[in-house]
Amino acid sequence: MKTRKQIVGQLGEKIAKNYLIKKGYQIVDQNYRQTWGEIDIIAKKSETWFFVEVKTMIKFGEPEENLTPEDQMTQSKIKKLNRAALGYLNHFHIDEEWQLDLIAIEIDKEKRKYRLRHLKQIV
Repeated sequence: MKTRKQIVGQLGEKIAKNYLIKKGYQIVDQNYRQTWGEIDIIAKKSETWFFVEVKTMIKFGEPEENLTPEDQMTQSKIKKLNRAALGYLNHFHIDEEWQLDLIAIEIDKEKRKYRLRHLKQIV
């Protein structure tokens, strides 16, 4: 049985994936895992590879202490994401431009709406 956190995470990844597709990205892989890290979405647009971390939060009414999904993105997490991206590029012998992006999603459960922010090149 999935935890609430896993359900929210999967919903956020689905929203992010649909957003990227609408913006012209090709989704190459999802939930790529290695011992040194995980990448939520791997996408490509033109000749550039995008390694995307998705952070999702459910908001209930008033903002909770002004916390945002971005606040969950620590330097340690960025380091692991970078290491996983380099591992992916090396494993598949990819020698093209690449970057790390963050998609932050806030879901307003009461209004049944969400707000998405795409932060590019987080490193």
